[in-house]
Amino acid sequence: MSTYNLAAYANILRKRYDRMITDAVTLRGPGNYEADQLGLFQPMSFMEFLRQNGRISIGGALDAGAKVWPVRSAGGSASSYTAEEAIPAATTDTYAQAEMAWSRTRNVLEIDNLALEVSRGERVVGDVDAFLVSYENKLKELFSSLEDQLAGNGAGNDMDGFRSFLSDSNTFAGINQATNAYWQATEVNMGGADVTRPKLNEVIRDMDVKGCRPTHILIGMTQAHKYSELFTSGIEYPGGANGQSHVLPSWQGIPIVVINTMNAAGRGWDEFFFVNVNDLHLEFVPFTGAPAQGVDANAQSYFGTPVGIDHEPTGKDKRQLVMKCYHRFYAKNPKKHGVLINCQTTF
Repeated sequence: MSTYNLAAYANILRKRYDRMITDAVTLRGPGNYEADQLGLFQPMSFMEFLRQNGRISIGGALDAGAKVWPVRSAGGSASSYTAEEAIPAATTDTYAQAEMAWSRTRNVLEIDNLALEVSRGERVVGDVDAFLVSYENKLKELFSSLEDQLAGNGAGNDMDGFRSFLSDSNTFAGINQATNAYWQATEVNMGGADVTRPKLNEVIRDMDVKGCRPTHILIGMTQAHKYSELFTSGIEYPGGANGQSHVLPSWQGIPIVVINTMNAAGRGWDEFFFVNVNDLHLEFVPFTGAPAQGVDANAQSYFGTPVGIDHEPTGKDKRQLVMKCYHRFYAKNPKKHGVLINCQTTF
């Protein structure tokens, strides 16, 4: 009977969880929640919204370093002319360079060496059930951190979230939005008042002027209540669709999506996000995947997974498993998005 070491535990975790994690992050479709067997993120969260719309990728055409793409900043325009006019000189387009670096998130699981020693043979006994439960909880905490980062503006070591590019005054992907109109999202200030029809239409109008149109409007439950009051007083919409606890009327034909995690200060609870989902990208660096449990390894492909496992010595009679992921979230052009800010949050 052999004694499990930490490397063996890491392999058990990979074989048991890698495919489930990958499926939870990538499989999509209306109501397709069975993919998230681990409950890594609640519907409707930012990650669930991105997954359903196919905006999360693991591997593929990833850049070894920062993501770099050209942004047209200025160029010539078409103009009318007469038959007698000479052909003018061409105006050369100018391009700025947008750059988005990878971010890193980790969570540490500590394991007492005694727990390793009491687990022998091919069947795990002793404290290992608790060990697996602890792993799942640490994994959920990892994805909870990613959800927090998606709601934020990239403070500290966090990846840039929605609120980093939904602005006309931030610096996003290395380009100053305050001084470059081609890189500004549409921003309308509600001034601390309850949301109104004219202000919602103002965001849509200003985006239309730029030739942009949102595919979805994202709000938290606080603003969902305020939004519902625009149509009738005190009515509740039972049932729900795609994980939402409300069914709300669309605005100008644009679906309203209630993001359950937009319910606290600093998480967009006083804002309406007008987003074009086709312009959004959440990317993960793939770690080496393992075959699905109970399936012949020769009969399937190996898939990358967004979460890796490293083990580190501590100099004590315990060790650590470090769960980590490398990730980045970005909009290719903030101009395609808009936001209504400073809405009233008290009922």
